[in-house]
Order: sequence, then C-alpha cells, then structure tokens
Amino acid sequence: MENMKDKFIKIPKNIYNHSEIRELDGDYVFYYCWLLDFLQYSKKNPDYQENGLPYVIFTEEEALKFCNIKKGKLYRIKPKLRSLGLIDYKEQRSKKKGVSTPIFVTEFDLWEKNKQHLVYKNSGDKVRLSVESVHGFGSRETVGSNL
Repeated sequence: MENMKDKFIKIPKNIYNHSEIRELDGDYVFYYCWLLDFLQYSKKNPDYQENGLPYVIFTEEEALKFCNIKKGKLYRIKPKLRSLGLIDYKEQRSKKKGVSTPIFVTEFDLWEKNKQHLVYKNSGDKVRLSVESVHGFGSRETVGSNL
C-alpha cells in the first residue's frame, strides 16, 4: 500500500509542540508519519475501510524495513502511540508473519483538536473529561485531576 505519488513523508510542523510527543524519540514520530501517509491512500480506497473508517495495514516486516527500526522497538512504539490516542488497533490473537490487524490512525489535526478539549477550572485544576475513542474501540479518559 505504498503511496508512490509523494516522494517524502510529511511531518506535521507543530507535532513537537506537545509535551507527550516531545519526550519521544524520532522513531515514534517517523512510524506515525508513515501511517499518516498510508492513511491518505486508505481514505480513497473502500477496501481499506471498516464501518466507514479508513485503516492502514502496516505489517511488522514493512515497519522494520521502511522505518529501519528493530522488532523490540516496534513493540514499544505501537502501544505508546496507542496510549497517546494517535493510533488504535485490536490485538492480534495469533502472530503470523506478514499479517497485520487494521491500524486506525488519528490524523494529527484531529488529535490536536481533541487535546484542546481539556477544560480548566478557574483554580487551574484540570477537569476530567470522558472522551470516546475516535475509532470506537471503547472509551478513554483524558488526563486530568479533580472534578
């Protein structure tokens, strides 16, 4: 599913404006940007959509080849990006070489907009908001403190 139209991977200019991403090394951002690139293709192809949501198939072998990362690092990257809400996926029941479950990628602008929905009380304490996953795999609670 390689997008051959563009010869470059696009990185959102303000991606490092967020402390959660600033603490990550470049491999995390590079992997996420590859997924964003593939997402543009998936949006145009109904074969790569589930319930109207586009997804990406990016196998372990492709990730290791295109992103030049080791397997152990990939196993740290995916859960971290998932915990940040940048991607979502269902765990594979049985690992098979060359097989990947759909990866739902949150576009950076949408992710950033969801981050801005944190509401602050006059005292400066964050208010807890329950935010449903963009991709429908349950609900998540944003970081916050007292209500």
